[in-house]
Amino acid sequence: MSNYLSPLTAFLVILSAAGFVFLFICVRMRGPEDTPAATVIRVLGNVYARLVHGVRTTLPGDDPVPAVGPAIIVANHRSGVDPIMVSISTRRRVRFLMAREYYELRGMRWVFRTLRCIPVNRDGRDLGATKAALKALRSGDVIGIFPQGGIREADSSLEGKAGAALLALRTGAPVVPVCIEGSPNLPSVFRAMVTLSQTTLTFGEPLVYEREKRRKPSREEIQKVNGSILGAIRSLAKASTPKESFENPTSTKAL
Repeated sequence: MSNYLSPLTAFLVILSAAGFVFLFICVRMRGPEDTPAATVIRVLGNVYARLVHGVRTTLPGDDPVPAVGPAIIVANHRSGVDPIMVSISTRRRVRFLMAREYYELRGMRWVFRTLRCIPVNRDGRDLGATKAALKALRSGDVIGIFPQGGIREADSSLEGKAGAALLALRTGAPVVPVCIEGSPNLPSVFRAMVTLSQTTLTFGEPLVYEREKRRKPSREEIQKVNGSILGAIRSLAKASTPKESFENPTSTKAL
């Protein structure tokens, strides 16, 4: 009688051990709002981000986002992998506003639905998306916005639409500015996914703006807050790597 395990038995033992380790990691990393499927995506995202993009984060505390209640994460957008880098930096679930054509991609839609992303039309007049974002914030969710509206060259000016400012003034949700640097600055999402990088995320302190309760915020108020938010991201860029700071004036367009 052999004292060695058969190849099949050895394989099953290794597979079972790997499954147990993965389950343990999922339990440890699960966010307070994660479903089981979202937890698996979170774990895989963490592994991918650290192995392929060597992601590093600079945080003002243990977690850049308040533990409970609504929040708006606002970041510059230089790569197709940016949403992954942001989402793994907090234990909170981040519901990104994303272009509808990406949301509808065959084979990927289930991922975006699982993460409860909010599809947005690129014409800038999607009232449905605005209402969905307001509802999410009023329900205590965290949303993620890239105000530049698409991937931009790393050394381009930080221009952006004022959707985050409008949402902040309408709900009183704190705004968490983020500066992303080092992620693959490529127009193709697929190429960015498979390109090695050293990505750094620098989070700032949450910004709180007084909620307008009795009336809708004026265009001037929205523009002022938008300039404040983009200025905070610009300051984070200057503090980390001056060569990638956004020096040009900010354009403030209404949502």
